[in-house]
Amino acid sequence: MNRRIRVILLSVLLLSFLSGCSLFQRNGAGQGEQFSESVRKLREKYSKNTPYDVQDKVIHIKENESIAFPTEVGKMNDFETLPHEGQTELLSSFELYGDSNLQGLLGADFKLNEDREVEIEPAYHFSATRVEANKDRTEYGLAKQGESWGVFDTLYLLQRDDEHTGKKLKKPKLWVVKIDKKGRDKLALRANSSLLSDGRLQLEWTDVPGADSYSIVKREYVTLPGSDSNTGLYNYKEVDRVTSTVYRTDLPTTYDTRNGGRSGDDPVMERQRLLQAFDQDYSSRKAEQKPYDLFVVPLKGQEALGSISNPISSDSFAKLMPSQIDFRTFSDQISALRQQGNIPAEAPLQMMDGQIQNFPIVYEKLEKSGRDVRCLVSIKGMPTVKTDFIVQQASVEEVQSAADQHNEAANKAESRSGAYDKYISVEQADLDLNGKTVVRDVSSIEDKVTAKSAAEEYFAKALLSDAEYVDYSEFPELSEGDVSEIIIEVLEQNPTAQQGVLPYIDGKQHVVHFKYDAKEAAKYEKARKKVKEIVKEIITDQMSDREKIEAINRYLIDHTSYDHPAYEAGKAYEATIENQNSSEEEISKARKKLDDMESSYNITGPLLEGKGVCNAYAVTFQALAQEAGLETMYVKGNTPDFDRHAWNYAKVDGQWLALDVTWNDTDGDANKKENRYLLLSMDDATYAQSHYANSRFDEAIQNDGE
Repeated sequence: MNRRIRVILLSVLLLSFLSGCSLFQRNGAGQGEQFSESVRKLREKYSKNTPYDVQDKVIHIKENESIAFPTEVGKMNDFETLPHEGQTELLSSFELYGDSNLQGLLGADFKLNEDREVEIEPAYHFSATRVEANKDRTEYGLAKQGESWGVFDTLYLLQRDDEHTGKKLKKPKLWVVKIDKKGRDKLALRANSSLLSDGRLQLEWTDVPGADSYSIVKREYVTLPGSDSNTGLYNYKEVDRVTSTVYRTDLPTTYDTRNGGRSGDDPVMERQRLLQAFDQDYSSRKAEQKPYDLFVVPLKGQEALGSISNPISSDSFAKLMPSQIDFRTFSDQISALRQQGNIPAEAPLQMMDGQIQNFPIVYEKLEKSGRDVRCLVSIKGMPTVKTDFIVQQASVEEVQSAADQHNEAANKAESRSGAYDKYISVEQADLDLNGKTVVRDVSSIEDKVTAKSAAEEYFAKALLSDAEYVDYSEFPELSEGDVSEIIIEVLEQNPTAQQGVLPYIDGKQHVVHFKYDAKEAAKYEKARKKVKEIVKEIITDQMSDREKIEAINRYLIDHTSYDHPAYEAGKAYEATIENQNSSEEEISKARKKLDDMESSYNITGPLLEGKGVCNAYAVTFQALAQEAGLETMYVKGNTPDFDRHAWNYAKVDGQWLALDVTWNDTDGDANKKENRYLLLSMDDATYAQSHYANSRFDEAIQNDGE
């Protein structure tokens, strides 16, 4: 494609799909109050972490109203950020998004009108409207709903150029646009993702009144031929459709048809292919990653109802979710083991991002095949993923003995994990604030907190002070769903705040009401005092950061024992809720048993009772490190056998390193090396081959300081 054709194509795409909302309507933008001094200082503190400046005035428009603002720019090309001769990336002066994370790029008509205004109005490829059958699969279409802004009630405008001169801004502005939905339910559909113990992805979301089904939609990014640049265009495909508010992907399965695996036009295989986040070059065995987003779309009949969900990025689960056994790699491994007289203890699985990870196997059956033995095996915890291999010139008895020893060792191996995701739903509320103390300023709260943004520190300090009512009106960029996500993040990284609080959000008054448990509040208050006492006892100002981390690690090992019954209770609860045949009574019973051991999953277990599972070890380390002034992070992910696990990252001499206090605690086992998982680099094989962190944690440290 020559340069002239490329520029013409980019111009056409730009006019068709450029994003935008705006700064001033014809009748004036919505006027908001200036940020208070305390919030302004908070925003300044974290300004280096945000690529844009949030504007303190919110734009209000009607559902079918275009947005316009005055300009001295004479023609479109005068906007500096727009593509010009020789540019290959599709950029825009204004980009419009349907989510505050700025991932869901939307389209709008962007033009200069006769009144010397930049005008932005709804365009095609904008809002979810219809799902239509197309041959053997269902395609997801985006189109405008008349002259309205579609299903969205809040839009986010990223402004790169000055609206008057067209010159590029030193830092983009982010404007929040509120759309009058004339009484439509404002509560956005929020989706939460997790990985089940058998390798399946689970999505869970809030119910949308009136919806009779939900479409699980995949959005793929479209790139121009010969370019890796994101064009702002997408393909949409329906992966599946359900009537409940929980969706689980199919069990991972064998693609090798020699062993009765799925093949042909099997719908399970088709769904699994859609979930792959890579393109495979089978000639070179190279996998090129192709990230995508999953959305949940509420439907009534075939029409979209309410807002589409927040996007779930494939980056958050693809490296943790198995696709199939890599047979060629497995064959190479078996050949190498044969020469040593051994049989394999694990098999390589190709994950949904195309990478290879090794997982333990279970020997299910041995068969004599001439002078050889044919071994039928499956992946531990994933019985649907099967394969076979040949042990040449061997007897069944000989191989059976080795297989039995392997299976016995695998079954006896005690897991040192124990993390699970807590789902915090957004509950709408119509709060009566008369006589209530509403927190609007947290500057006087001196507790040390972990936060990446002004809003996170604001809520963290409010929660640590046990504030019941918290005003967030000075954070206009936050939707109800954003507040929920921030609360989850704050509770994860600030474990001395009482866990499990229930947030009720009044979107009209921009106030969150937190309900605390009185008994738990007393326990956490005691734990906070204990944290300060321990740090004062074991940490000195003369210590380096590494020495402080080693001291905290040693304290936890000496004063905490792993709580195996609590771990088993957690596994039993997960198995119960994953079993579709479980009754409400069975789920309730399993939940109560886990609740009775809740302290072993938070800081109160190690600090007050001297016991806990991996989650408790990790959050207690985080609490002590936080008090000691260290820069650390609580991390969740998986072990190679798909057990959910928790550990920590710590920043030492400017470098993020990994440590796992749980696995450092050997409980006196002479066969285990103490402190084997203490401050390892991310590419250290000991860490990289045993800990698979959720992508958001790795992204957090990669983006640190950028």
